[in-house]
Amino acid sequence: MTHFNFNGTEIKVSASCKGEVSNVWGDGMKHFKFIITIVANDKKTSFTYYDSFANWQKNKQSLEYDDLKSALDCFFSDASCYENATDLADFLCEFGYGESVESLRKGIKAFDGCKRHYKSVVRVFGENWYDVANAINE
Repeated sequence: MTHFNFNGTEIKVSASCKGEVSNVWGDGMKHFKFIITIVANDKKTSFTYYDSFANWQKNKQSLEYDDLKSALDCFFSDASCYENATDLADFLCEFGYGESVESLRKGIKAFDGCKRHYKSVVRVFGENWYDVANAINE
């Protein structure tokens, strides 16, 4: 377990490799799938994170400090995408979904994932979660 302290918030983060997966984003590439667990403010949440193809090529099945920061950044980024969208239609247009029925389905799935991450972020970090998210990138 790795400990971070961002803006006075202690965050404990751990990663568990769940094995190799293929074609996560329809690109045919292989990745390692991780379950990232966050504990902060006496609350806990988890999310799925797929590491890079380059790390799969290196057979890197664990995440170090900077890797965990990247995973957290992705988690907060998803939450931000949901929060900044006016509604589902805005989200779909913003991210280029809508060329086909299949594209719309993928977009709705992405929207729902971002919504789940947003709800988890607010539950664990509160309404000022942006302060923690911004501190990660400093």
